[in-house]
Amino acid sequence: MYSLLLVEDERIEMELLEHYVPWKEMDIRVVGTAKNGKEALLRLETFAPDIVLTDVRMPIMDGLEFARRARQLNKDIKIVFLSGHNEFQYIKEALSVEAAGYLLKPIDMEELRDLMEAVKKKCEEDDLIRRNLDTAKERLMTKWLVEKDVDTSRDLADQLFKLSLPLPSHAAYAVAYITLDQAFGSQNQHRYSRLSLIEALQSLVAEDFDYIMAVEFEEQAIGLILMSQDKPFAAADKAYWEKVLHGLSASLDNCRLTIALSDEGQSVEALPGLYRQAKKRNEWKFYLGTGKVITPSDAVETTAVQIKAEGYAAELCRALTLADEPAMKAVIVEFLSRLRQERIRKNGVISHLLGLLGEVEHEFSSLLVNTSGSMLFINHWEQLSLLPSIDELEQYVLEVCSQIIAKIRSRTDTQAQKLLHTITELIQTRFSTSLTVEEIAKEVYLSPNYVRTLYKEAAGETILEAITRYRMQEATKLLANKGMKVHEVARAVGYENVSYFCSVFLKHKGCTPNEYRKKMIW
Repeated sequence: MYSLLLVEDERIEMELLEHYVPWKEMDIRVVGTAKNGKEALLRLETFAPDIVLTDVRMPIMDGLEFARRARQLNKDIKIVFLSGHNEFQYIKEALSVEAAGYLLKPIDMEELRDLMEAVKKKCEEDDLIRRNLDTAKERLMTKWLVEKDVDTSRDLADQLFKLSLPLPSHAAYAVAYITLDQAFGSQNQHRYSRLSLIEALQSLVAEDFDYIMAVEFEEQAIGLILMSQDKPFAAADKAYWEKVLHGLSASLDNCRLTIALSDEGQSVEALPGLYRQAKKRNEWKFYLGTGKVITPSDAVETTAVQIKAEGYAAELCRALTLADEPAMKAVIVEFLSRLRQERIRKNGVISHLLGLLGEVEHEFSSLLVNTSGSMLFINHWEQLSLLPSIDELEQYVLEVCSQIIAKIRSRTDTQAQKLLHTITELIQTRFSTSLTVEEIAKEVYLSPNYVRTLYKEAAGETILEAITRYRMQEATKLLANKGMKVHEVARAVGYENVSYFCSVFLKHKGCTPNEYRKKMIW
């Protein structure tokens, strides 16, 4: 529906125009009225109408003068004149201010309908041209920001600024690089509309900058070009953007919005560099997490360090063989903690996880060969590369391994499998006591030697090794509590002799409990 402002100094004429013309049937809504041109100019700022229907002859400021000034404020506004004087001079002057139409009083309703239909059609045409021009500006801006070749970049800038962008050479500039990051497990759900997001963003920040331009990039990414000349520059204010983020978060469903901010630039030529800066900072979300505002003070330096994964892979396969979910989770969490500590680059983290998953799938290939409709034997690289943070990568690996455990548990339980499950439960519930093979044998009503042999064949390790491994696993968790002393940790995991506990810990973890606490717990 198009909006209309009525300008008429005669009260009776205004009453007839406002209340007796069937505007609604014409798909037009009267948003305001004014008694003269001066008052109408104020109404323009308040209502921003699409169309103005104005008398020509009025006190204080007539319709023709009003039209000239209105066109300076909004060159696209459609102005229709009313006059009780069928004189060539008025028509001539109306044409000089590019009037959309001219009606004589008293108004003929059919003539008014026909004229309004023509005016609405012109509004549609102008709107289409404007949208096409805006699209052209956005596409050129996108190309200019991402272009690396200096000569091509210069040519794009020349083309862009021929389109009359309101971007002065010298002003305060910044770029916000914004991504829609989905939580793990929601990749196949509805993607949030970028157009809706752009509209919501612009409505939230429009009052705080002199000019904003939104551009769209690949992979659910949006760039906001921000410029201020007279207003205080809010682009680098983290608290400001956190309020913006809060204002949008409720409508994002499974998406998390991550906003990365560039430094402040002082010229329009700085925009490509500011864009690259903001985009790079958006990548810091891999360690900082998604759904946050990222500023220069949040800098994350990454490395290309390699971590040996063989030991973790062996422990993980052992836990999976036993269908021991807590042990499986502990291995994965510890491995990811190592990767986090070293701040390994995203591709490096993915490579490490691919190696780990490769070992697992090779170990259980006979079990998984017929598996379908799950995360097993799929293109893990493709899936992992889509996840925005290391937290999501960890969830992915946990899910893959949980599915393997579910597959193992779904098989027909043999005596060995039942024995493994029972012994695993005994170890997990009684590891803090002086648990022996003889005690376990009594619990399962078998001889100690038979239990030892059966368990070794099924699990690939002795019962004593399994008890020790689980105790060390629990010890690392307790060491995270700096309030517990080492001798208290030792007793809590079944060792009365602290020195013996420390030597066993050193053998399994490659460092003493105190060294582990200093180096690994953070």
